[in-house]
Amino acid sequence: MYQPGDTVVYLTHGVGDIERREKREVMGEKREYLFIRFRSGMTSQVPVKYARDTGLRALISKRAATKVTRALASEPSGQGGLWSHRVQRNEDKLKRGEAELTAEVVRDLSALERAGKISSSEHLLRRKAIGLLAQELAEVWKIDAAKAEDRIVGLVDDAAAEAAESAAA
Repeated sequence: MYQPGDTVVYLTHGVGDIERREKREVMGEKREYLFIRFRSGMTSQVPVKYARDTGLRALISKRAATKVTRALASEPSGQGGLWSHRVQRNEDKLKRGEAELTAEVVRDLSALERAGKISSSEHLLRRKAIGLLAQELAEVWKIDAAKAEDRIVGLVDDAAAEAAESAAA
């Protein structure tokens, strides 16, 4: 499934490359591990047996990236309720590790920020979501992460401006 040279996304660490697979004995049990080097420079060892359960997945395709950009540019979903409940809902979306759900978090929290209704926890969560999404889309779009982040923010801002113009008309 995962082989050396594959580019992967790990839920909490972002994009990385599998450097090698290696069998090791840990506490009397032989297991195979993936050694992953992330763009941040950090490395991690993930048991192959539990790779999917821990949030490791393949990089999204160009087709999936198109769905992500559509999610970024779509109408924000209602983010009512207490800020602590919103944080929990959005953290739950991020924990699923799906790029399209991460895009929804970026879009929805960006709308709250524009409206001045965002808590500091939500602001930090928005920054985290943008960073994770930018790393992955940078790989797909073959650009650096800073440019991907600018593009993400631009998509969300353009969609908000269009929605405001439509509402005013």
